[in-house]
Amino acid sequence: MYNKKTILIILLVIFFIFLLSFNNTAFGKYILNFDLQAANINIDRCPPKIELLDIENSNLNYEHYANKTHNITFKFKITEKNILKNNFNSNYIKFSLDNKIISPKNFKITLFSQNNNELLYDIKISGIDGNGILKINILEGAIIDSSNLKSDNKVFDTGILIDNVPPITIFKETLLSSGKSLANFNCNEKVRSLIGWNLSDNKMVLSKEFSNIIEYPIPITDYAQNTSYSNVSIKTASYIRLNYGTYDASDNNINLQEAGNIAGYNTITNNLIYKTEALMVHYKDSLDSTLLQGRAYLYMHFGEGSTDNCKYSELPYSYGYNPSNSDWISMSSSALHLAYIQGKLCMQFRRSRYECW
Repeated sequence: MYNKKTILIILLVIFFIFLLSFNNTAFGKYILNFDLQAANINIDRCPPKIELLDIENSNLNYEHYANKTHNITFKFKITEKNILKNNFNSNYIKFSLDNKIISPKNFKITLFSQNNNELLYDIKISGIDGNGILKINILEGAIIDSSNLKSDNKVFDTGILIDNVPPITIFKETLLSSGKSLANFNCNEKVRSLIGWNLSDNKMVLSKEFSNIIEYPIPITDYAQNTSYSNVSIKTASYIRLNYGTYDASDNNINLQEAGNIAGYNTITNNLIYKTEALMVHYKDSLDSTLLQGRAYLYMHFGEGSTDNCKYSELPYSYGYNPSNSDWISMSSSALHLAYIQGKLCMQFRRSRYECW
């Protein structure tokens, strides 16, 4: 047991220690902060970004096809706010057809919009020779930023087929039981529709029925707007039997030919004063004598009230319009417009005087 004296001494020691500690404690009303900026570093870890936004093709309604005559415009966006070097030019922009590098005859780059973060460019090309799928290659380093990061090498597939070759066609005639003929043009590629002709579902066959012998050229155009001219050549159709002829003043001769042949060839090809004086048409069809109609009228200046007869058909004509500016004639017309030419009853257009004019 400690005695009272010892306890008192211990309490006094503790008291003095407390006093010493109290004297070394400080209290403040204010707190001071110090912020020292050692460096300002802008860290850019993203390389410049190049995007193809839009494509415009002047080949309207067939925008996935083009030839050398069409204008194609590409809209590009470059995203980068710290551009160090801009190489977006013809040295870094290349075009290819099926991986073969090409050089369009016309190539124009236009910067049409710019702000702190992006650039918008139009690239317009035309005069593209060759054939194949058009691609654009933007080479690495077309844009370099302040962190020395380069834009990636990028290849853009435009989805446009460049085609500068006209379609190749094969013609076929098939005689039908009705006496008509079915004409088919089989094409080596898709072609556009043609007025009066049927186009197959695969867009590669044009077809049409013909009632008579006939031959003439038609234009066949592919999706890229290349055109080839192919001959319709109907030789076996007999639904309508057609003959036509001319009266040529150069030799006073009537040339009556079957359809598909040329009447009055010598007069057409010779440089003569005299030309064709009249046109005759004969046809016989299975159904209707009014199926084919024609109209031709001339103003005859032989003196008012005068009349005369054609020197070879003896059909009458008179001063003024013959027959009129609104009459149509057919194989069922009155005898005033029909004449037998080489044993065939024909519609006759225009008359010939005994003294040629």
